[in-house]
This record gives sequence, structure tokens and C-alpha cells, in this order.
Amino acid sequence: MNHIILIALVVLISPFARSQSSTYVSSVDKELTISKWTLYPLVDNLDGIYSRPLQAELQSLMSADPEFEVVPPAGTKKVAPEEFEEKRELAAQFMKESKADSFIAGRIARGPSGISIRLALFSGAQGYPLAIETRSDIQSYDIADLKEELRRVYRTVKSKIPYRATILSRRGQTVTFNLGKSSGLREGQDIDSIQVTKIQRHPRFHFLVGTEKEIMGKIRVTKVDEKISFGSITSERAEGQLQPGSKITFDEFVKYPGAATLKDGSTVGGLTGRPDADVAFGDNPREWTPVAPPSFGKVGLLLGMGSYSISNNLSASGSVSARSSFVPSFHVEGEMWLSANWFMGLELHQYVAKMDNGLSGSSPGALEVQTLETELVGGYNVLVSEEFWGPKLQLMAGISQMDSKIEDSTPTAFTSMKYGGLALGLAGSIPLGDQLQLPVTVGGKFMYYWSPSLSEAPSSSGSSSSNRISTFSVFGEWQTGPRIGLRGELSFRQYNTTFSGTGSRFDSATSAAHSLTTLAGGVLFLF
Repeated sequence: MNHIILIALVVLISPFARSQSSTYVSSVDKELTISKWTLYPLVDNLDGIYSRPLQAELQSLMSADPEFEVVPPAGTKKVAPEEFEEKRELAAQFMKESKADSFIAGRIARGPSGISIRLALFSGAQGYPLAIETRSDIQSYDIADLKEELRRVYRTVKSKIPYRATILSRRGQTVTFNLGKSSGLREGQDIDSIQVTKIQRHPRFHFLVGTEKEIMGKIRVTKVDEKISFGSITSERAEGQLQPGSKITFDEFVKYPGAATLKDGSTVGGLTGRPDADVAFGDNPREWTPVAPPSFGKVGLLLGMGSYSISNNLSASGSVSARSSFVPSFHVEGEMWLSANWFMGLELHQYVAKMDNGLSGSSPGALEVQTLETELVGGYNVLVSEEFWGPKLQLMAGISQMDSKIEDSTPTAFTSMKYGGLALGLAGSIPLGDQLQLPVTVGGKFMYYWSPSLSEAPSSSGSSSSNRISTFSVFGEWQTGPRIGLRGELSFRQYNTTFSGTGSRFDSATSAAHSLTTLAGGVLFLF
């Protein structure tokens, strides 16, 4: 009797154990599973004129989709949509409070170049963005047109979800899933059940840029309703592999109308076979694909020409000065975007000059001067129109150094000087696209240096010094392509020092100054 009971238990448990072992789901796949989603209230910069009607439209679009259940948003903490991208814990908290697996947040902004619509889809327990899509420079301000643009952005965001539906139930080989005629499904179609095994995210913004999937089984569609369908499993990797929650996807192919026929029954050939095909397509035609907008930063390489003057006021010899009106320079100006608001900046300016020795009786008569300016700052973008490419103010803080190496002379006319210290800055820029019908941006930058230090070589001009540094520049940028442009800049730089006490040089100085005026231009690369 005991043997009979044991055999019966083995018979009952074995299929269950096989089913359990064959339905393993990867942690990556679980992270991307969406069954319920919600909408975080849209915002705009016009007191809800656009956000209210577009939010109602977006809510309607989400409710009309059969794939996911829409739940109301919860939580009392109000944050800007961009904060969800920068602080994933806020996104995770909002989903937890709303009891949702995913949510959409977005902003509508009106700026000088038109309307922009930005939607971001978040999912998973860690609060990562799954997709981010922006449509900019919309010229129409009509609500109906903006709703149509919103529908396009929504469809693009939703298409980034790496599956189309999930299995709702299974009985034997028959399954039901939440796709229907509205999704383009048809009877007799073969679809795949997949499992996501690996994902690739953007290195800085963390949205999904690629996935690796494995086909776990195949299903033939047997009946299609408007929002739900039935199918029969034709194959699966292991018995019981496809279960409720398994993901489904299928390919939608481009459909063409039938070939046109002439009176004699012959068909009209394709456009590429026509004699004027080269006029229509050109040489080596290729499919057009949009270029992704720059998202990492920009680097400018500029060559300049300007004037450089140096002056000293010596205790015994009086005023001594040197000047060159043709000073070539090379400039590297880079900016790395940590987010839409935060950035890092690095600038290098190299000047080379040869000047007459202004001190009577000093040799050599001509002095070589090499000056390197280095600036490393962190900053915050104040977006005037909530659009990254629109008008903005930049607040900056960092460190700066100016190292001017001057050829020594006998007696000493000028000492090599190195300034350094904390730099605080304010910059601003505004695009002129609407006014000029060209992608041109103009702006300016002012830097203030807090209590800069000074060191001299080979001797000192005084026992102590008081230093003042001021720099100002105006610039213009013309973006000639999606990732390349031209930049021109006019800069003014002034370094002033007042000495007190007696220095180690033969003739101590009471003051010193370096003055640079430079006009530079070059190429701007965006990444």
C-alpha cells in the first residue's frame, strides 16, 4: 500500500516539477514586465494652456490601448518631469505609491523656435527610463495640431517597449493574449513568444537602446477580436514554457498595392528602372534614417589672432611696456552635458608672441612670450523656455590658471607670472532661428576671479601682491549640420597686479599688467 501511495505522489508531482523548472524567467525580463501603468500630470510653461488638453488626449490614448491597464496616479510629492530622469528613486517611489509597473511623464514648452513635446516612459523597480522622445520646433500652436503631434510622440515611445503583448491565460495548447485587430493582428498569423535576456542602456541618460531576446515558442492566431485574440501553441522550448505573463511580439511588414498593368497586360516597372531614375534617386541611393540629436556635449577648435600687451611700473626705471599686435592663438573649448541642467566645461587658450624689450639697456632686445590659460568649471543651465536648445543662462564655478612664460632678460624687464584661483562665471545665449531663419545662436560670458594668487619667476617684483582678473567674451555659433557647426568669438582678458614691499629682482615693481584681445573662429563638433 505504501508503495502505491509513493508511486501516485511521484506521478502527480513530476509534471508539476517539470513545469516549474521550464518556466524560468530572467530578472531582466521581469524588470521590463508591464501590466499596469499610469500618467504623471503633464506640465507646460504657459499655466496649463497646452498641458491640460494634451494630458486628456494622452490619457485617452493610454486607455484605448488594450495591452496595459491604466491606474490613477498617487503620491502627494510634486516634481518636475526631468527630475524623474535625474533621480531614479523618485520614479520608483511614484510607481510604488501608484501601484503601477510603469508611467509616462512629459512637458510641453513654448519657445522662440516653436512648441516642443517631450515624453518619457519609466518602468521597473529601479525607476529607469525605458524610452525618451522629443519633438521640437513645432510651428503650429493649434491644439488640434498639437494633439496629432502628441499622438506621434506617444506611438514612438510605445514602440520602444521590447514586446507587444502578454499571454493572459493558457488551457492546453490554447492561449489568449491582449492584442487584437486594432494592433494589426490577423487570423492565421504566426507570432513569437519571447523572453528578454539582456538590455543595453544609454551610458548617461539610461534609456533603453538595445535588447537581446530569445524565442521561447510560437503561436498561430486562430481568432481575432478588436482588443483580444486567441491562438494555438505550435511549438515551445520546453513543455509548459509559455505561461500567463509570457511576452509576445510579431513583425509587421510593409504592404504595397498590386502592380499597375497597362492595356497590353504588361506591368509597370519600378521607379528605379525608369530612364530618369538617376534624377529621382541619384547615385547609390540609400534609405534615409534620422540622425540622433547630440546628447553628450560639444568641442570647439578655434584659431585666433589678436593683440597682447605687457606693462610693468618699476621703482627706479619707471614704466616699461611691450606689445604685439599680431599674436596667433589656439583655443580648445569643450562642454560635457551631465543632464539637461548640469554640465562640465574645459577651456584651453594658447598664445605665442614675440615683443620688443621695453627696458632700455636690457638684452636681448626681443622677448619670446608663451601664455597658456586653463579653465575647468562645473555649471548649471537655467533654461528660460524649458527647452535645452532654447535661451539659457549658465551659472559656473571652478578653477582657473594663467601661466605666462617670458624670456628672461638682463637686467630683468618682465617676470614670468602664474595666476590661479577660484573662478565664478555667468554666461547666456539665445537662438536667433526665428529672426534670421538660420540655426544661429549668439551669447556672452563673464568670469570673475575670487582672490587670485600669483607666483613669479625667476625673481619676485614685490614682497606681496594684490591681483585682479577680469575676462569677457561674446560669441556666435552657426550649426551647419546635426553634429557640426562654426563658432566665432571675441574675447577681452585683463590681468592686473599691485605690488608692495621689496622684491628679489634688481629693480622692484609697483604694478604689472597683461592685456589680451583676441578674435577667434573655428569648427564646433557636437556629440
